[in-house]
Amino acid sequence: MGLLKNKPEFETEDNAAATATAEVKPEATTKADTKTDAEKPSTQTAVATKPASAIALSKSVDLRVMEVFKDALPVDYNTLSQMTAQQGSFLDRETKTVLGDKIVFELLSYQDSFVVSPEDDDAPDDMVRYSGDGVVCSDGTMVQAHLEFLKENGFPKARLKQRVVLVGAVESAAKSDKFNGQLVQFDLSPASRTQWVRFTANVAYGLKIGKYTAEQVNRISAETTLAQGKGNDTYTLVQFNVAA
Repeated sequence: MGLLKNKPEFETEDNAAATATAEVKPEATTKADTKTDAEKPSTQTAVATKPASAIALSKSVDLRVMEVFKDALPVDYNTLSQMTAQQGSFLDRETKTVLGDKIVFELLSYQDSFVVSPEDDDAPDDMVRYSGDGVVCSDGTMVQAHLEFLKENGFPKARLKQRVVLVGAVESAAKSDKFNGQLVQFDLSPASRTQWVRFTANVAYGLKIGKYTAEQVNRISAETTLAQGKGNDTYTLVQFNVAA
Protein backbone atom coordinates (compact mmCIF):
# COMPACT_ATOMS: atom_id res chain seq x y z
CA MET A 1 0.00 0.00 0.00
CA GLY A 2 1.55 3.30 -1.07
CA LEU A 3 0.74 6.90 -1.62
CA LEU A 4 -1.42 6.26 -4.66
CA LYS A 5 -3.51 3.51 -3.21
CA ASN A 6 -7.24 3.99 -3.78
CA LYS A 7 -8.91 3.50 -0.37
CA PRO A 8 -10.93 4.73 0.70
CA GLU A 9 -27.98 27.14 31.50
CA PHE A 10 -29.51 29.09 32.47
CA GLU A 11 -33.08 29.12 31.39
CA THR A 12 -35.73 31.66 32.26
CA GLU A 13 -39.45 31.11 32.12
CA ASP A 14 -42.30 33.54 32.39
CA ASN A 15 -45.29 31.64 33.72
CA ALA A 16 -47.52 34.64 34.04
CA ALA A 17 -50.52 34.51 31.73
CA ALA A 18 -51.93 37.78 30.52
CA THR A 19 -55.72 37.55 30.40
CA ALA A 20 -57.89 40.28 28.96
CA THR A 21 -61.23 40.78 30.73
CA ALA A 22 -64.02 42.87 29.20
CA GLU A 23 -65.77 45.33 31.51
CA VAL A 24 -69.58 45.04 31.30
CA LYS A 25 -71.90 47.77 32.58
CA PRO A 26 -75.31 46.44 33.62
CA GLU A 27 -77.16 49.51 32.49
CA ALA A 28 -75.65 49.29 29.00
CA THR A 29 -76.21 45.61 28.50
CA THR A 30 -78.80 44.70 25.92
CA LYS A 31 -79.85 41.41 24.37
CA ALA A 32 -77.78 42.26 21.33
CA ASP A 33 -74.70 42.81 23.46
CA THR A 34 -75.05 39.54 25.31
CA LYS A 35 -73.00 36.65 23.88
CA THR A 36 -72.74 33.04 24.85
CA ASP A 37 -69.39 31.57 26.01
CA ALA A 38 -68.99 29.94 22.64
CA GLU A 39 -69.34 33.29 20.90
CA LYS A 40 -66.86 35.14 23.09
CA PRO A 41 -63.26 35.58 21.87
CA SER A 42 -60.95 33.00 23.42
CA THR A 43 -58.51 34.17 26.01
CA GLN A 44 -54.93 33.82 24.78
CA THR A 45 -51.98 33.08 27.08
CA ALA A 46 -48.46 34.26 26.27
CA VAL A 47 -46.00 31.38 26.14
CA ALA A 48 -42.36 32.00 26.98
CA THR A 49 -39.84 30.68 24.45
CA LYS A 50 -36.92 28.76 25.97
CA PRO A 51 -33.47 29.24 24.47
CA ALA A 52 -31.78 26.09 23.17
CA SER A 53 -29.71 24.52 25.91
CA ALA A 54 -25.98 23.90 25.46
CA ILE A 55 -26.65 20.17 25.48
CA ALA A 56 -29.25 20.42 22.72
CA LEU A 57 -26.85 22.53 20.64
CA SER A 58 -23.96 20.12 21.08
CA LYS A 59 -26.11 17.21 19.90
CA SER A 60 -26.67 19.04 16.61
CA VAL A 61 -22.95 19.42 15.88
CA ASP A 62 -21.67 17.24 13.05
CA LEU A 63 -18.54 15.59 14.46
CA ARG A 64 -17.69 14.14 11.04
CA VAL A 65 -16.27 17.37 9.63
CA MET A 66 -12.69 16.07 9.62
CA GLU A 67 -13.63 12.76 8.03
CA VAL A 68 -12.99 14.22 4.57
CA PHE A 69 -9.32 13.59 5.40
CA LYS A 70 -9.84 10.01 6.61
CA ASP A 71 -7.82 7.61 4.42
CA ALA A 72 -7.39 10.34 1.79
CA LEU A 73 -3.71 9.46 1.29
CA PRO A 74 -3.06 6.02 2.84
CA VAL A 75 0.49 5.11 3.80
CA ASP A 76 2.31 2.00 4.94
CA TYR A 77 4.80 1.86 7.76
CA ASN A 78 7.66 4.21 6.78
CA THR A 79 6.16 5.16 3.39
CA LEU A 80 7.20 8.69 4.33
CA SER A 81 9.63 10.08 6.89
CA GLN A 82 8.10 8.96 10.14
CA MET A 83 7.78 11.39 13.02
CA THR A 84 7.53 9.94 16.51
CA ALA A 85 7.21 11.69 19.87
CA GLN A 86 9.97 10.82 22.35
CA GLN A 87 11.40 12.50 25.43
CA GLY A 88 9.33 15.62 24.93
CA SER A 89 10.25 16.19 21.26
CA PHE A 90 9.40 15.10 17.74
CA LEU A 91 11.99 12.78 16.26
CA ASP A 92 12.47 11.43 12.74
CA ARG A 93 12.72 7.68 13.29
CA GLU A 94 15.13 7.04 10.42
CA THR A 95 17.66 9.86 10.71
CA LYS A 96 17.17 10.56 14.45
CA THR A 97 16.75 14.25 13.61
CA VAL A 98 15.23 16.12 16.55
CA LEU A 99 12.58 18.60 15.41
CA GLY A 100 11.72 20.08 18.80
CA ASP A 101 8.45 20.30 20.67
CA LYS A 102 6.32 21.92 17.95
CA ILE A 103 5.54 21.22 14.29
CA VAL A 104 3.11 23.19 12.13
CA PHE A 105 1.78 21.24 9.17
CA GLU A 106 -1.00 21.02 6.60
CA LEU A 107 -3.10 17.91 7.19
CA LEU A 108 -3.63 15.78 4.09
CA SER A 109 -4.81 12.49 5.54
CA TYR A 110 -5.20 10.37 8.65
CA GLN A 111 -5.83 6.67 9.14
CA ASP A 112 -6.36 4.08 11.84
CA SER A 113 -3.40 1.98 12.86
CA PHE A 114 -3.31 -1.07 15.14
CA VAL A 115 -0.30 -2.73 16.71
CA VAL A 116 -0.25 -6.24 18.16
CA SER A 117 2.44 -5.77 20.77
CA PRO A 118 4.14 -8.29 23.05
CA GLU A 119 4.48 -5.46 25.59
CA ASP A 120 8.03 -6.49 26.35
CA ASP A 121 11.03 -4.32 25.47
CA ASP A 122 13.19 -7.40 25.12
CA ALA A 123 10.92 -9.08 22.56
CA PRO A 124 12.33 -9.56 19.04
CA ASP A 125 11.10 -7.06 16.47
CA ASP A 126 9.36 -9.79 14.46
CA MET A 127 6.99 -10.42 17.37
CA VAL A 128 5.25 -7.11 16.60
CA ARG A 129 2.48 -7.08 14.00
CA TYR A 130 0.69 -4.13 12.37
CA SER A 131 -2.88 -3.89 11.13
CA GLY A 132 -5.02 -1.30 9.42
CA ASP A 133 -8.35 -2.58 10.70
CA GLY A 134 -7.59 -4.44 13.93
CA VAL A 135 -8.67 -7.74 12.38
CA VAL A 136 -5.98 -8.83 9.89
CA CYS A 137 -2.27 -8.07 10.22
CA SER A 138 -0.35 -6.63 7.27
CA ASP A 139 1.33 -10.01 6.73
CA GLY A 140 -2.02 -11.81 6.53
CA THR A 141 -1.96 -13.20 10.07
CA MET A 142 -5.21 -12.81 12.00
CA VAL A 143 -4.83 -10.35 14.86
CA GLN A 144 -6.53 -12.63 17.38
CA ALA A 145 -4.38 -15.59 16.33
CA HIS A 146 -1.16 -13.61 16.81
CA LEU A 147 -2.30 -12.35 20.20
CA GLU A 148 -2.90 -15.92 21.32
CA PHE A 149 0.48 -16.98 19.92
CA LEU A 150 2.27 -14.28 21.91
CA LYS A 151 0.49 -15.10 25.14
CA GLU A 152 1.27 -18.79 24.74
CA ASN A 153 4.95 -18.12 24.02
CA GLY A 154 6.16 -16.05 26.91
CA PHE A 155 4.38 -12.70 26.43
CA PRO A 156 1.35 -12.80 28.77
CA LYS A 157 0.88 -9.01 28.62
CA ALA A 158 0.51 -8.95 24.82
CA ARG A 159 -2.31 -6.73 23.62
CA LEU A 160 -3.79 -4.90 20.65
CA LYS A 161 -3.23 -1.14 20.72
CA GLN A 162 -5.11 1.36 18.56
CA ARG A 163 -3.07 4.23 17.19
CA VAL A 164 -3.50 6.79 14.42
CA VAL A 165 -1.21 7.93 11.60
CA LEU A 166 -1.38 11.48 10.27
CA VAL A 167 0.02 12.56 6.90
CA GLY A 168 0.97 16.20 6.55
CA ALA A 169 3.15 18.72 4.75
CA VAL A 170 5.52 20.35 7.23
CA GLU A 171 5.57 24.14 7.30
CA SER A 172 7.89 24.61 10.25
CA ALA A 173 9.40 22.87 13.25
CA ALA A 174 10.81 24.26 16.47
CA LYS A 175 14.41 23.02 16.05
CA SER A 176 14.94 21.99 12.43
CA ASP A 177 13.93 23.08 8.95
CA LYS A 178 15.09 19.80 7.39
CA PHE A 179 11.55 18.63 6.61
CA ASN A 180 9.99 21.97 5.70
CA GLY A 181 7.95 21.57 2.53
CA GLN A 182 8.04 17.78 2.74
CA LEU A 183 5.38 15.17 3.38
CA VAL A 184 5.82 13.22 6.60
CA GLN A 185 3.74 10.81 8.63
CA PHE A 186 3.14 11.10 12.36
CA ASP A 187 2.82 7.82 14.22
CA LEU A 188 0.71 8.61 17.29
CA SER A 189 0.53 6.49 20.43
CA PRO A 190 -2.84 5.44 21.90
CA ALA A 191 -2.68 8.35 24.37
CA SER A 192 -1.90 10.87 21.62
CA ARG A 193 -4.64 9.31 19.49
CA THR A 194 -7.07 10.27 22.25
CA GLN A 195 -5.84 13.87 21.94
CA TRP A 196 -6.40 13.70 18.17
CA VAL A 197 -9.98 12.47 18.58
CA ARG A 198 -10.62 15.26 21.09
CA PHE A 199 -9.15 17.81 18.68
CA THR A 200 -11.36 16.73 15.75
CA ALA A 201 -14.47 16.97 17.94
CA ASN A 202 -13.55 20.49 19.05
CA VAL A 203 -12.80 21.52 15.46
CA ALA A 204 -16.30 20.45 14.46
CA TYR A 205 -17.80 22.50 17.26
CA GLY A 206 -15.55 25.47 16.45
CA LEU A 207 -16.86 25.43 12.87
CA LYS A 208 -20.42 25.23 14.16
CA ILE A 209 -20.11 28.35 16.31
CA GLY A 210 -18.01 30.29 13.79
CA LYS A 211 -14.72 30.11 15.71
CA TYR A 212 -13.00 28.56 12.68
CA THR A 213 -13.56 28.51 8.94
CA ALA A 214 -13.29 25.41 6.75
CA GLU A 215 -10.11 26.85 5.23
CA GLN A 216 -8.38 27.01 8.62
CA VAL A 217 -8.98 23.62 10.19
CA ASN A 218 -6.43 21.55 8.25
CA ARG A 219 -3.53 23.80 9.19
CA ILE A 220 -2.48 22.29 12.47
CA SER A 221 -0.02 22.93 15.25
CA ALA A 222 1.17 19.76 16.99
CA GLU A 223 3.00 20.15 20.30
CA THR A 224 4.65 17.63 22.59
CA THR A 225 4.50 17.64 26.36
CA LEU A 226 5.75 15.31 29.07
CA ALA A 227 2.91 13.63 30.91
CA GLN A 228 2.98 11.71 34.16
CA GLY A 229 2.67 7.94 33.87
CA LYS A 230 2.74 5.26 36.52
CA GLY A 231 4.99 5.96 39.46
CA ASN A 232 7.79 8.29 38.45
CA ASP A 233 7.57 7.39 34.77
CA THR A 234 6.77 10.05 32.19
CA TYR A 235 5.73 9.73 28.58
CA THR A 236 5.46 12.11 25.64
CA LEU A 237 1.98 13.25 24.68
CA VAL A 238 1.11 15.08 21.45
CA GLN A 239 -1.61 17.73 21.58
CA PHE A 240 -3.21 19.59 18.66
CA ASN A 241 -4.56 23.03 17.88
CA VAL A 242 -5.66 24.89 14.77
CA ALA A 243 -2.55 26.86 13.80
CA ALA A 244 -2.73 30.60 14.35
